[in-house]
Amino acid sequence: MHYILLTHKIEGGGLQAVVRAQAEILMLAGHQVTVICNKEDPSTVKSSADFKVESIKFHTWTGRRQLKRLLQSLDDFRVLSHSFDAYWAMFWLSQYKGKTYYFVHVDYFAMYYKKTTPLKNFERSFNYKLLFNGKNIVFVSKGAEASMLNKIGVKPNRSAVIYPPMDLKKIHRLSDTEAHLVLPKKYYISLGRLAKRKNVALTIEAFSKFREEDEHLVIVGDGEDMTSLKDQVIALDLRDRVLFLGWQQNPYPILKKAEALIMSSNIEGFGLNIVEAMSLGVPVISTDAPSGPREILEPEYSDCLSSVGDLEDLVSKIARFKLNRCESRFNPEALKAHVLKFNNIQVAQQLLGFTHANTKAEDALV
Repeated sequence: MHYILLTHKIEGGGLQAVVRAQAEILMLAGHQVTVICNKEDPSTVKSSADFKVESIKFHTWTGRRQLKRLLQSLDDFRVLSHSFDAYWAMFWLSQYKGKTYYFVHVDYFAMYYKKTTPLKNFERSFNYKLLFNGKNIVFVSKGAEASMLNKIGVKPNRSAVIYPPMDLKKIHRLSDTEAHLVLPKKYYISLGRLAKRKNVALTIEAFSKFREEDEHLVIVGDGEDMTSLKDQVIALDLRDRVLFLGWQQNPYPILKKAEALIMSSNIEGFGLNIVEAMSLGVPVISTDAPSGPREILEPEYSDCLSSVGDLEDLVSKIARFKLNRCESRFNPEALKAHVLKFNNIQVAQQLLGFTHANTKAEDALV
């Protein structure tokens, strides 16, 4: 089987990390994989040691014709579309509808519907139904599925919830490398893109309520909110206790040594950082953002969820964690065991089964 993964770009975290991990597990399962990027210049796109990477501007008619010629040259293939421009590209190449799978990485209802007019929401629903009705859809969380099917009213041909693949062994291996950074002895960590929907400002404000001088907050990530967040740190007189490290190619050695991950997102498609942290034995305090965090943390860690955007509740959850840190459920081994269900072998089995491949993932991946 030849898997064609369509996405806007391959470098970066979040969705891009999911695409790379998916390509790797499909290769390990014995399939040929090509990742096709829409937004990256061909000269900057490099193939992995495991899978091929190409650049086709499939948001244009010329690019779609190029993509069509590629698909026509293949006998047995599946197309996995991972971004909106990829969805529309395959919408126009409707003759391949039965071989195309649309991967929905966010809760569209939570992200777009609550702050717009009824007319705009009607327009959105019309477009989503036009795009997704009768298609094969994979959702990264149950919440994203419920929103699309029940609130927006999309009627797919087939659908499934398949969590993003997580190579937990690789995360452990990378966490054992040297960070080459001077880090505080005791710190909490915020990890991810510094964007509005991640609401890192709430984490900083919550941290400011705890005045222990030996505790620090380390912020790993980059994005459009960097300047405003640094200004906030200055305004709260936290310059000596908050450290900005920017984007890190390998954040796992830093994450592994943290007291806890604090995540204060307004919206999440899944919550990769939560699984990454817990797989390294690091506790998590998170907002109950739609749609992933609750699915990951419940039932054992449901009390580590705070209401979205609620400063007082987040402060309360951090304080409770500090008080109960010695409980057995916060033991590193208990945290690691909680997220074993997200390992890449189990996800590969689900993915191959849903896309009608016959290879046994458990045989190929061990």
